[in-house]
Amino acid sequence: MGWLGRMLLPLVLYDLAAAMWMRALPDGSSLMAQFLAAVLALAVLTPAWFWQPGGRKRAPFAAGKAAAFAASGVCGSLCANSLVLLLDLRRYFGGYEAAAQQLFSPPLGLQVLAVGLVIPAAEEMIFRGYGYGSLRSRLGVWPAALVSALLFGLYHGNVLQGAYAFLLGLALAWSLEQEGRLAAPWLIHAAANLTSVAGEYLALGEPVSGPALLILAAAGGAGMYGALKMVKNRNQKEVFQ
Repeated sequence: MGWLGRMLLPLVLYDLAAAMWMRALPDGSSLMAQFLAAVLALAVLTPAWFWQPGGRKRAPFAAGKAAAFAASGVCGSLCANSLVLLLDLRRYFGGYEAAAQQLFSPPLGLQVLAVGLVIPAAEEMIFRGYGYGSLRSRLGVWPAALVSALLFGLYHGNVLQGAYAFLLGLALAWSLEQEGRLAAPWLIHAAANLTSVAGEYLALGEPVSGPALLILAAAGGAGMYGALKMVKNRNQKEVFQ
């Protein structure tokens, strides 16, 4: 199978599984359908990933690195969501509210399990494992990162989520390149999604003021940069040890 097939076939199968579950489940169960499709995708794709050349990577990385990747996801999500609220971008870009309703209206436990953990794992397997991995062998690192991030953004179906997913996709490809295992982008992705889930769940009181949102956005951006910089510096030290 060529590089294009290795990239697109898992995504097509994932979408077909989601559509199948959507037809089988009651109306309003779109998140459950996505969750079940993600479980099925992981069950099929994970063994194939680990048995392909290069699929078996190094031993699990140190706790400090894992914490840094997770922290970068939390900070990146905090920065992006604060900017969206600060600039009132939801008003100008349609499609986001409908997507948010599907993601954040189900029970909190399902949101945490599906949006926070399982769906990011399936998407990382598809977009970074099969997608970026296949493109990288053909195009090189940065062209592959740009194309896979663009596809990741388009997959989300609306401008606001798509722009966020594109930028996140670049960071996720970088983390895979730095660490050489899918656990790194999954930690960033899962932490970012869990932060969004927590933000939606806790946003029940008075709206946050503009200056506070600006501070949160700046702090989140600086925190993400610092966490990823720490990973890079630590990797450079490991090379010279």
